[in-house]
Amino acid sequence: MRHRRSILVTFSSFVFLASSVLANGPALLRLERRAPSDRAFLIEQGITLVLEREGYFLALGDGDVVREKLTALGRDSVVVEADTEGWTYFVLGLRPGAVVGDVACCGAPVFADEGWVLVRSAGQLSDECAGSPNWFVRRLSLQGISPPAPPPEKYASWNEEGPTGIDPHPVVQTIVDSLSDTMIQANWSDIVNVASTRFSRSTGCQTAAEAVFARFQALGLNPVYQYHTTGHAPNVIGTITGTTHPERLIIVIGHLDDMPSSGNAPGANDNASGAAMVVSAARAMASYSFANTIKLVAVTGEEQGLFGSEYYANHIPAGEQVVAVLNADMTGWQGDGLPATGENLDVNTNSTSVWLGLLLKEAATAYGTGCPVDHFSCPSMVYSDHAPFWDRGWSAICGITDNEGYCGRSGSYPYYHTSNDTLANCGVPAFYYSTVRAYVAAAAHLAEPMCGGGPFPPVPSGVTAGPSGDNRITVSWSSGGSGLVYTVQRARGSCAGTFRDVATTTGTVWIDTNVSGDVTYAYRVVAARGECVSEPSACVTAVTTGTCQESPEFAGVATAANAAQPICTVNVGWGAATPLCAGPVTYNVYRSAVSPFTPGDENRIMSGVTSLSVTDAANLVSFTPAYYLVRAVDSSNGSEDPNTVVRRGIPTGPIAYASWTDDAGDTGPAALTLSAPWSIATDGHMGPKVYKTVPANRACGALTTPPLDIASGSLLSFWSK
Repeated sequence: MRHRRSILVTFSSFVFLASSVLANGPALLRLERRAPSDRAFLIEQGITLVLEREGYFLALGDGDVVREKLTALGRDSVVVEADTEGWTYFVLGLRPGAVVGDVACCGAPVFADEGWVLVRSAGQLSDECAGSPNWFVRRLSLQGISPPAPPPEKYASWNEEGPTGIDPHPVVQTIVDSLSDTMIQANWSDIVNVASTRFSRSTGCQTAAEAVFARFQALGLNPVYQYHTTGHAPNVIGTITGTTHPERLIIVIGHLDDMPSSGNAPGANDNASGAAMVVSAARAMASYSFANTIKLVAVTGEEQGLFGSEYYANHIPAGEQVVAVLNADMTGWQGDGLPATGENLDVNTNSTSVWLGLLLKEAATAYGTGCPVDHFSCPSMVYSDHAPFWDRGWSAICGITDNEGYCGRSGSYPYYHTSNDTLANCGVPAFYYSTVRAYVAAAAHLAEPMCGGGPFPPVPSGVTAGPSGDNRITVSWSSGGSGLVYTVQRARGSCAGTFRDVATTTGTVWIDTNVSGDVTYAYRVVAARGECVSEPSACVTAVTTGTCQESPEFAGVATAANAAQPICTVNVGWGAATPLCAGPVTYNVYRSAVSPFTPGDENRIMSGVTSLSVTDAANLVSFTPAYYLVRAVDSSNGSEDPNTVVRRGIPTGPIAYASWTDDAGDTGPAALTLSAPWSIATDGHMGPKVYKTVPANRACGALTTPPLDIASGSLLSFWSK
């Protein structure tokens, strides 16, 4: 599409309605915008912003207080509405050919600027106003917009530095390639033909919502209805839950309702095209697994002021993180044929969402969708279901075939809000098909496919285990589908034992030949597809016949402690092992100067030990760590358990005798421990500090030294005063 050279809209000068009534409620003020970063800056300064435009904001609050704050910041402002108490406000985006005077059916104009009018209303807009072909509508939320949320880490630099390209994922390519023209067209036609009208308060819109719900349900997306505004059909929400980060949301959204409010309303472009994109995305991605959660949302009440999407955005549960919102609105029209090189998709971003517009373009190209994307900053385009997410500070984009003259992009759909908004009048559908593929490519890429391109593996079921001959147990389970790899896990003794992987297979039967007779074995199975692994199956047990070659159940060495002997010594201890065969149990002790280490003949220091502790004093070096590993052996078969538990002991010794002195802290910390009535005074004999007490009848107080090894002939000397 071409850039706009002129706009065929008549604008009045700014409209300010004066009132002699004393203002009781907060005022609306217009304040200048100097840079993209102003949104975050002004909110940080305590200014409540309620509307963002390219060149300015609307702020809400006490007029005098807000103007004082802004003056201190060197910012100009002007009050456009002195008292908002009790009123509802709507922003009307004028389409080419409309003039401010046309909006009288909507309410009282409060403020008008190039391309839009703010009107005051006592409640919701009339159907005549909401359904007019002369403007777009959104309700102005007065709760205040939020600071911008940062982009995902891997795209953090894109808002300032541009894209560095993306690496196409083969699973995403498979998903995009599955979107046939026939499938996309069928989804589009189904929504157009589901009812004669999808006006948001009609039974036809309810029927359409039920049809989308049924489609989501058939795809296993656990759909829910979300009711938002009395009398309106509900939103429909389907979910593909992320396997790694279920809290991170990729939202694919389009509104289901249409206009006009009476008579036939096929709404093929506005907005069966966007809703069908959501359904097509659901069909293409439902059978795949992703790291992040995908929300597929068909909203209603859009034509009356974004009621459904605003409710949805404001009720996202705490703890969930909106990563990206991909909104499609009127993408079905083949366009005005400009630029001459071919129609492109106009993609509106704000300063927070530049990276997302870039990613849509990159994905559309990398995955061969055939959709040319023209992304640009247009924060004034607040008339579709991405806008409530902008208000919350989240990254969102709005794609439309032609941008209706906004932000320098021309082109205007001639059948907007009329009964002539039909599939036939949308023209050749090839462009629409390409936009659907572009949206799905971006959503799937952001969601990050997992599990090797298939669904998350189910927990194996139907697991059985039983003897199949001496020293043999056969384990089997039901197939969970194609492309799965199964791991058999085994524990000895019972299902409460420690499970270890013993086999990997793509089949559903495995024979365990490494088992002993008269020993209970527990089995469970897990399934994997790519990096995705199921939870373990239910546990089953089996006992077979044959010889017993199992090693004992043993927890390994428990302690290795310095014995504090004159000769370097470490005491090593452990708990008793449990034999699974005839027994009895003996123990082998291993020692190394490093950890971890592999036990073997070269580092075995004791064998055949029958007690639960040993004392090691062989060739140890004072203050040098020694590492110990103990294994249990069943004497009836010679099987040694495989545990790898290592404990460290640091021996001390041999003891060197010397003089020990203490001067109450003159030359270092005082070494004696005092109890009443002892204290440290500063009138000592050889130095200023001394241990001191006072005479008291029957008073007993101890001065305690550190542990001392007193050699024969030792002499204790002390000064007293």
